[in-house]
Order: sequence, then structure tokens, then C-alpha cells
Amino acid sequence: MTWIALLAACVAVTVEASQLWHAPWLDAFRQTRLGVLLLGRFFAWADIAAYLVGIGVAAVSDRSLSLAVDARRSEA
Repeated sequence: MTWIALLAACVAVTVEASQLWHAPWLDAFRQTRLGVLLLGRFFAWADIAAYLVGIGVAAVSDRSLSLAVDARRSEA
């Protein structure tokens, strides 16, 4: 599961960092609804922090739930 969290973090940081690149065709795509949803419009360090916190919470929650399920299975 750790590799999935790392992959998610890499994708999130890459997408956020891509907002620093301003090519005319890319800026035109960012003006569309799909472009905003996929790439966003503006780079923000706070977004990276939020992504990483969310990924961390999800990874810890997944691990905790997996351990709880394993413990219940071993009791039965």
C-alpha cells in the first residue's frame, strides 16, 4: 500500500507543478472546465500540502482498517 501512496503523491505534486508551465495551448486547455478539473489554474504550495495530508490520512486509515479486518479474521 505504501507504493500506492507514493505514486499518488508523485502524481499530485507533478500535476500541481505543471501549473508553473505556461504554454499557449496548455493555458487554453486550462480555461475549459475539463482543464480546470484535471490541471487546475494556479500553482499553490498549500494545495501540495493538502494533497499530501489527504494521501497520508487515507494511507493510515487504509492500514488501520486492514489490520482491524485481519485481527477479526484471525479471531474467527
